[in-house]
Amino acid sequence: SADRYFARFIRKRDEHKPCITCGSYAKKECGHFISRRFEATRFDEQNSHGQCQKCNHFEHGNQYEHGKQIDLLYGPGTSDKLLLKSKMLCKRNSNDYIEIAKFYKQKLNEK
Repeated sequence: SADRYFARFIRKRDEHKPCITCGSYAKKECGHFISRRFEATRFDEQNSHGQCQKCNHFEHGNQYEHGKQIDLLYGPGTSDKLLLKSKMLCKRNSNDYIEIAKFYKQKLNEK
């Protein structure tokens, strides 16, 4: 599925980096700054980073710190732009998800 390949890509991209929010080198998951339920930012690579299970689950994504780190990584105001983008209407059909899955499967094979 698109979510599975996207999450695998993010985990692989960030595998040698610390948790985006706490700096731990514990096994990472794909943590989203803006929840996956917001379709417009669901597959945005700037919205998703390697995050330890403690931050991702038990700290509910540690969103405030995640946003601060996003601004440090990509420039001031990036987290605000992601928040605005998340409010945009984005409708995908089954073919869209198939294409997203193909895209991230290919990116995984390139790394």
